[in-house]
Amino acid sequence: MKKVIFDCIGNSVLFILAGLMLIRPFSDYRHTQDELFVVVGIMPFIFVAYLAAFIVIRFLIFKNEKRPENSALGSELAYADEREKIIAAESAKTAYQAWFSA
Repeated sequence: MKKVIFDCIGNSVLFILAGLMLIRPFSDYRHTQDELFVVVGIMPFIFVAYLAAFIVIRFLIFKNEKRPENSALGSELAYADEREKIIAAESAKTAYQAWFSA
């Protein structure tokens, strides 16, 4: 559960930083007579620094986590569980019906 919370918060921050990084060049530019200059600012550097820090911290915190041989058995939504098979079958059936009745 700790890994899920860490990933969720980290990815949310990455999403916000990516949005801020992409908004900046479109809102601040300089136009001269012959050329158009885009001002990069500091946001791309903050984004890259946070991305590198996030990857390193995630690796260091979760490097000792045991990984099962079969990755499907170690996931939170393991298909080996009987209840998960029923849920997956029902959701596939509902999606199929919604797709063709729409």
